[in-house]
Amino acid sequence: MKLFLQLYFSSLYLIGCSSEVNTDENDIKRTITITEYHVVNNDFDSIEKKYNPKEWVRKYDKNNVLIEEVNYWGLVSRFGNEIKYKYDKENKKIEEFVLNVHKNTASRFTFEYYKDSVIQFEIEHKDQKIKRRKDYFDSNYNLIRETTFLNDGKIISDYYFKYNSKNQQIERIGRLDFEKVQVIYKKYDSLANLIEQTSIDTNGVVLSVEKFFYTKFDINGNWEVRKRTLDGLPNSIAFQKIEIK
Repeated sequence: MKLFLQLYFSSLYLIGCSSEVNTDENDIKRTITITEYHVVNNDFDSIEKKYNPKEWVRKYDKNNVLIEEVNYWGLVSRFGNEIKYKYDKENKKIEEFVLNVHKNTASRFTFEYYKDSVIQFEIEHKDQKIKRRKDYFDSNYNLIRETTFLNDGKIISDYYFKYNSKNQQIERIGRLDFEKVQVIYKKYDSLANLIEQTSIDTNGVVLSVEKFFYTKFDINGNWEVRKRTLDGLPNSIAFQKIEIK
């Protein structure tokens, strides 16, 4: 685990020589912003304001394809906290750019497509291609396996995913740094919102139970306020804002 994190974060420290990668603002048709605060003393009416909240921003084009995402939370903001994507005419992702805090490219990835899988390559100096991840999909294009690799080609993580009849992910199992990791189970409501996530260790012991309660919705049925409990106690509250051009 430690080895994997060291390799991951060290790769994000790299500062590329390429110029800033820009997104054409005219291409952005929908922006989703989720801001999450921890609560004080297990009280949803008392928000923790001492530390910065977590915030995720996702931007989509006219085809509802994700073209940019930003994560403003913790260590991520110190590394490459912004990711931008390019697609071909069939809306297949062909390039991914991880930007550093100076808006320059820290890492660049390309993708090769096969019948039931996609391989992600990191493009390093002199355009050297290094295989980083291979994703496998079922007939509904649900991700059913995700494998990541070290520089020497050895597998560092290998995850498997299961889905219900509505193509919602309900289970994740696998290995990280050659060791088994906890199993994660998920449940959803009738609006496809996540309502419960349970983590169980390799011995069958429950590690944590997260539950999500949606208390406010917009006119289109999208949630605006989400409360989260951890092991039965209030833990955080999130606010979602959707902007459409």
